[in-house]
Amino acid sequence: MSTKATGNKKHLTLADRAAIEHGISCGENFTQIAHRINKDSSTISKEIRRHLFRVPHFQNETQRKRSECEHYQNCEKQHICGNQTCNSLCWKCRPKRCSMYCPDFTPRLCDRLKKPPYVCNDCPQIRSCSHDFYFYRANYANDIYSETKSSSRSGINQTPESLEQLDRLVSPLLLQGQPLSHIFASNQDSVSCSIRTLYNYIDQGYFTAINLDLPRKVRYKKRRKARREPDNTGYRKGRSYQDFERYLEKFPDTNVVELDVVEGAGGKSEKVLLTMLFRNCSLMLIFLMDADRQDNVEDVFQRIYIHLGADLYRKLFPV
Repeated sequence: MSTKATGNKKHLTLADRAAIEHGISCGENFTQIAHRINKDSSTISKEIRRHLFRVPHFQNETQRKRSECEHYQNCEKQHICGNQTCNSLCWKCRPKRCSMYCPDFTPRLCDRLKKPPYVCNDCPQIRSCSHDFYFYRANYANDIYSETKSSSRSGINQTPESLEQLDRLVSPLLLQGQPLSHIFASNQDSVSCSIRTLYNYIDQGYFTAINLDLPRKVRYKKRRKARREPDNTGYRKGRSYQDFERYLEKFPDTNVVELDVVEGAGGKSEKVLLTMLFRNCSLMLIFLMDADRQDNVEDVFQRIYIHLGADLYRKLFPV
């Protein structure tokens, strides 16, 4: 009977990536790591190869060890540093490193990196190795994943060709004084988006025409969305602030943690602070976040969980 992990069909989290990094450092294979986080072993392989990063072995001229080049066995280059009095081959030179001067220098890849785990995290010969290093780090991989997810969802749903075609159709008519609603109604077969989307394209500067070419738009203030109360408010029953105060009267030793997000003056700063105030001991922890979003708050708690461990984490944040 096969015991292969089937996966839970969800994206990897920071905790999953931390488990992958820990498993590599402990010498576990991909199958063992996959079983622990309920993923397929091919997912672990793809994750590591996609998010590994290179650390050059050779950084500056003060290092004693040299990086090996793919061509050093057949290399006969001389004087690439500009010293015409030297008669030695450049790859044999100790005071000058050929990797700093030679345009054809190509770091030689270690044979261990051509097979799993594809990184140097658990390599026992890392201190004596002369190759460039490749590592997998959970925080780095998660940052790259978040950036890729954000960038893939940004922009507009148009190709450059279709956007140019829309611009050639809409902008000349707007510049002639025609209203956008009339242009849209007369050319619905040629316009592949809604009239609201056309307004957005003009507002974001994708068209030759600008907001000043819409006489009525510049007269109105930006509309505010009406706040809509949720349909299902049953979850609030028994969870009001008065219920919280009555609970503390019965159990005064309850560990209470107050969370808040602090923004810059006027909300102009992109980065925000997440504060945690532990009432019982008057301790406040402050974490810097890139933005006031749910995924950033989740990342903070993931980092706390990783650093403290499961037992201490449950003591500080009991469910």
